[in-house]
Formats: sequence, structure tokens, C-alpha cells
Amino acid sequence: MEDDEAFSKKLKALMHELKSDEQIKHIFFKGNKIKGDAEIGDVEQITTRGGSVTEEAVTEVEVGGNFKIGDVKQQS
Repeated sequence: MEDDEAFSKKLKALMHELKSDEQIKHIFFKGNKIKGDAEIGDVEQITTRGGSVTEEAVTEVEVGGNFKIGDVKQQS
């Protein structure tokens, strides 16, 4: 019985540790090919829980014409 309680406490501690080390990725407009002109309005990405956050905006993009983007807000 004591072993079960010890295991339960260790498992709970491990679960808490895993939740606190959560990885969050904000990725906006990645890997796109645009042949002509493009316009994107305002964009907002908000993370409501903690953890490690990686943010990427407009990466790996090929544009054949004009490319206009509004305000980009990434918040964690």
C-alpha cells in the first residue's frame, strides 16, 4: 500500500512537470507561394496558458508581386 502511495505521488509530480514544460508554437503564414499580389489584414495569435513559446511569422514565402500585411500580434 505504501508503494502505491509513493508511486502515485511520483506520478503526480511528473505529470505536473510535463505540463509546466509545455511547448507552444505560433506559426503564421509559413511555406506559401504567391504568384501575384496578396494582401492580408490584421492577425492576432494569443496563448492563454503558460509554457515555452516559439513564434514564427511570414517565413519560407515566395512572392511574385506585392505583398501587404496588416498588424501581426503574437502574445503569450
